Amino acid sequence: MTLKAFGLVLLLAASASGQTAAQCQRCIDMGAPCFKPEWAEPCYAGGGSASTCAANGATWCPTRGGMAPTTPTTPSQPAPPATQPGPSAQASDDNRMVAFVGNWQTCPTDAQMSSYTHVLVSFAVTYTYNPTKNTCNQQCVISTPVPVCENAPQPALVQKWRAAGKKVILSFGGAGMGGHWDGKNDCWEYCYGKEDFVIQQ
Repeated sequence: MTLKAFGLVLLLAASASGQTAAQCQRCIDMGAPCFKPEWAEPCYAGGGSASTCAANGATWCPTRGGMAPTTPTTPSQPAPPATQPGPSAQASDDNRMVAFVGNWQTCPTDAQMSSYTHVLVSFAVTYTYNPTKNTCNQQCVISTPVPVCENAPQPALVQKWRAAGKKVILSFGGAGMGGHWDGKNDCWEYCYGKEDFVIQQ
């Protein structure tokens, strides 16, 4: 490799590193410090550990001894008066803006939700959490009530979204149901062939 080509490789690597650092900061600010650009939503909580994140081929964005969540700085001049959010977006056949709401995350504000037409709540599951191996419901019965955000059901919030014309969709599954990346949880095994039963719940 020539010196000129080697310099180009270093320049490209520095650029990629800068992009990863910026993306990591965004992920940390979201409370999801596991980053993989190939994912539809590149920031993921990663099971809360660097090893789980690495097992998925993703980058763990450190929150201690490296990057930390950014905090807004105090403005030097008074902030402009708060404005009311514009009209809430409503679902129609020709437009969709989908919000992903992880039930382990902080509930979104009305202002954050105002532009979305659909809300995807994740995840409904058929197990009780156990750090060694999740306890699966062998009849594939979904655990209720299903948490929406902040690990709580939030029925008033769901009703508010629906009243604003948003379609609320419940995602069934998640990493705790098991899979090839997991190696210990196998709750999906009890749900195969029971699709109609799951839909009716």
